[in-house]
Amino acid sequence: MIAWWKRIRDFWQLEFHYDRGGFSFDELFTADEALLHWWTEQLDQVEDAFAAGLGGG
Repeated sequence: MIAWWKRIRDFWQLEFHYDRGGFSFDELFTADEALLHWWTEQLDQVEDAFAAGLGGG
């Protein structure tokens, strides 16, 4: 699986926070939000890379 696709759809921090009551990784929400903004701003390039099979799987 392509690494960025796995990362964009991975919500382990939310599961850890809500399902396990663990709050030690809450600061990672901000980092993941920044990545989501970058991917959105670079959508054409991201789609092209995905279509070409690039991304470092």
